[in-house]
Amino acid sequence: MGSKTRILLSSTGLLALTLACGVADGERLNTGALERYTRTLPLNELALERCSMHGPTRSGYCILRGQPAQIDAFVGGLPLVPVDADRTFKLDCRSLPEYGRADPEAEGARVVLPGGARYRPNGELPPSQDNVHLRAVTIDPARSAICIDYEFPYG
Repeated sequence: MGSKTRILLSSTGLLALTLACGVADGERLNTGALERYTRTLPLNELALERCSMHGPTRSGYCILRGQPAQIDAFVGGLPLVPVDADRTFKLDCRSLPEYGRADPEAEGARVVLPGGARYRPNGELPPSQDNVHLRAVTIDPARSAICIDYEFPYG
């Protein structure tokens, strides 16, 4: 009986290891897709700092850094419209301390930091070969960085 228990535990450990590796591989594939899509946008010499997924969700983000004029050119080069009053209960760029804070009017919600800005697409964006969809662009209050929210929709 003892040996069967060890085999069962070993099999369970192998399954957990396989699942953990699968999640890590999936995140690498997804962040690669985010980076590829970001490079199709009019970066205007903005530096792509990093891309990451929000844990095991279907959403992720990329961070770009640059000067205010480069950020203005990026926003002006895409069909984006400002989002005035906007809060979220989901993980997105507003979940990052550089771009968002807790909303004092709604427990658990996040909003853009004062002085920051958020835009959403309002027109045709460059096509994606990886089913990556740009959902929003958030600019930090210092106007030195952009966080782009992406999603991999089902289907």
